[in-house]
Amino acid sequence: MRPVLADLIAEFGQRFAFAGVGLRQDNRLPEFFTASAPGLGPWNEHAFLRVASISKIVTAQVLLGRLGPRFDADISAYLGWPLRHPGHPDLPVTVGQVLSHSAGLSDAGGYLIPPDMPLAEWMDGHAVWGAAPGSAFAYSNLGYILLAEAAAGADFGDAAQAWMQSAGIEGGFNWSGVAARRNAIPCYRRTESGLEPRIDAVIAPQGVSAPTGLEVPRATIRHAGAFGPQGGLRTSLGQCLRLAGLIPGFDQTRLWRRTDGPTEGSPDVFQDYGAGLQFLDHPPGYPRPLVGHFASAYGFVGGVWHDAAADLSFAYMLNGMPEEDGEEDDFHTEERALFAALADLV
Repeated sequence: MRPVLADLIAEFGQRFAFAGVGLRQDNRLPEFFTASAPGLGPWNEHAFLRVASISKIVTAQVLLGRLGPRFDADISAYLGWPLRHPGHPDLPVTVGQVLSHSAGLSDAGGYLIPPDMPLAEWMDGHAVWGAAPGSAFAYSNLGYILLAEAAAGADFGDAAQAWMQSAGIEGGFNWSGVAARRNAIPCYRRTESGLEPRIDAVIAPQGVSAPTGLEVPRATIRHAGAFGPQGGLRTSLGQCLRLAGLIPGFDQTRLWRRTDGPTEGSPDVFQDYGAGLQFLDHPPGYPRPLVGHFASAYGFVGGVWHDAAADLSFAYMLNGMPEEDGEEDDFHTEERALFAALADLV
């Protein structure tokens, strides 16, 4: 069935700036299938790009490596300032709740925070809260900025580099620590005019690169959000496959189950959630449970997944989603086709 997968990626390459899938089963050598749009690239599994919420896997591992699995601890103890839901000030906001998107935090107030503004100050003026901590699931990128702040503060970029190096992963948040930037892919959107870059069309030659492509001076960074811990990891398809292979060794505690209470979002995507990991007991079009994380931002969609029953790890990337698709948190038709093709391999 490998030809089916190869043909599928080749077909996607006619519509996307970059399409690719990597897989590894048992102790076999990894396999990659990649394609680039006519006139772009050619790019392969070694090209770096922004991998959106796949980043949350790494951010969670950095946190656990520095704090341990203290899921019931009040995150305020690690932030250095009190974090409380204004509607429920007597309830602690725990590390586990923030990890599992059940702390009551919302992205409605945004999460793009000036790098030179203290995070506590920004939270006081901008943070929007929803349900009481521990009572409901609402996906929150802001929460993962807070986790990175709790783990390492303004030194999060270095802390993430240290964890990735120990894990054998190449990459960096907002390009921090990434020396080779020539083989980089912007994130594209397909519009009526064709494929248009949405981020990383210009990249700072060194240091932390802002969305504008300008370098963010290290001395001006006052919080972890400057590195994009919620979605700013730059790495490659090959490195994402390596990350997928590490998932069996990660903490598998389910910190939120869909049966625990109201769970916002598609039941195909949001079933159970742990420390930067999604647990899909019933993935769409796939016959066995998967553990990993999905991604969707700036026209990029992707995923890093491990199938324990088949000892199969896989990662996929589709770069150049149509403008009208938005950034809904659901699996697209093309992703479901990939799941079906991968299911047929085992």
